[in-house]
Amino acid sequence: MAFHRLRVLLNRPALDTRIADGESPSADPTLALRANHLCSRRARRRVAAGLEGVLTDDGRPGLSAAVPIDRRAVEAARPYIAQLVEALRSPAPVAPNGVARALRLLTDACSPLYAPAEPPDLRHAAGQALWELDPVLRPPEPAASLRSDDSQVATWSRSPGL
Repeated sequence: MAFHRLRVLLNRPALDTRIADGESPSADPTLALRANHLCSRRARRRVAAGLEGVLTDDGRPGLSAAVPIDRRAVEAARPYIAQLVEALRSPAPVAPNGVARALRLLTDACSPLYAPAEPPDLRHAAGQALWELDPVLRPPEPAASLRSDDSQVATWSRSPGL
């Protein structure tokens, strides 16, 4: 277990990308550990606090090496970002790829939060993160099945209980 914790510590950004892109955490113990970290109350609160900071940023320049946020895009996406904050602060269970997507909005300098982009880009990214937070609404995971000639084909199956 200590080995997996060290791998998580050293590879967080890459693991977050894999999770945000929809890779199943059950495929890798290190990925599963990172997914559990992302879904923790502490991690969710930190991401929510970062997004709240974006909503309250007044846009005044200061002495900082931080990439400036795109105020126009934030204003257009304000309701989506506010709902994302609310969902992250909620005690309801969340899916790790939604948290990873929200975190990517904050930490990727090329995200539509920072990069000069069209306002719909940030609305879409925040809305996608919000949608993927809900473990019930997430798309089904692919499950391999065999054809009559024994070759594999991807099929879609719902998680138990859906």
